[in-house]
Amino acid sequence: MKNLLLIFFFSLCSCVLYSQKKNKVKPLPIDSASITTLNELQDSMLLPMFLMREEINDFKRIDACYKFIPLLVQALKVPNSYVYKFDSLKNVSIVNSPDEKFRIFTWQVEFSNSEMRYFGVLQFRSKQSKNIAFYDYTSNIKNEDTITDNTRWWGAVYYSILKNTVGKQSYYTLLGWKGKNVFGVNKVAEVLKIDPDSTLTFGAAIFHKTDSVTKEVKVYNRFILSYKRSASVTLNYDNDQKMIVFDHVKDEASEVLNRPFACIPDGTYEGYKWKKDRWQHINKVFYTVMSEPFFGQPIFSVKDPKTMPKMK
Repeated sequence: MKNLLLIFFFSLCSCVLYSQKKNKVKPLPIDSASITTLNELQDSMLLPMFLMREEINDFKRIDACYKFIPLLVQALKVPNSYVYKFDSLKNVSIVNSPDEKFRIFTWQVEFSNSEMRYFGVLQFRSKQSKNIAFYDYTSNIKNEDTITDNTRWWGAVYYSILKNTVGKQSYYTLLGWKGKNVFGVNKVAEVLKIDPDSTLTFGAAIFHKTDSVTKEVKVYNRFILSYKRSASVTLNYDNDQKMIVFDHVKDEASEVLNRPFACIPDGTYEGYKWKKDRWQHINKVFYTVMSEPFFGQPIFSVKDPKTMPKMK
């Protein structure tokens, strides 16, 4: 997002001595035959995509997913398919990196016990499509803060990608959703690193949080926000605040227990701001506090009938 803002700003500055290109990414050409092939493949994916979400039987649901995957793989192998939007795949999240070097497809299959299995693939921007599959390793990961790769993926449905650079290394922060069971849900911010040989690494020790009591700085490989499944919780990048902003959640019945599956928003917000090559925790994002209420006295007063609403 920062790159897009800079491009917009410099495009307005016609008086400067140099010019900034509005779009450095050259469009990939795609012929009509390839588009026809992709349209046909996308159409063939619609039924299994529907069934893997709506089938009552768990086995039929996962079977539909296994029929969907090879069709998607075949489509992604079409030359220059990176430019194809796949906009009919409504149940698949497709997000592009800010620098347009890759995009990520993720989706989930939910079972009758409300547990989830996650699927994903990263497609690089290139004429001869290069793709890397993600393999859900959730059930085998005991420590959720561990660093993983695409063969031992923690699993999530990603809805946003941020980019920061440290030296020559790009850090792509993925914001995602991860349903756990019938009671609890996670939202996550985790870093993706891509090595020159296309090796993928999920997680990096760049989430720093200072303990409010001990003042000790704790470092995490990923930020996980756990909460009650029925609650509505936000985790997004705020362009105005220039940080990742999320709801502060607490146990709805007991602050002592602090049970993840019972946590709901309390109306305040925290954040992570990119400073000194890391995500640094901001304890409270919004500090605006009203010194006086909106009204100095109640609008309706029982003692004064004139202020009471009239019945029609």
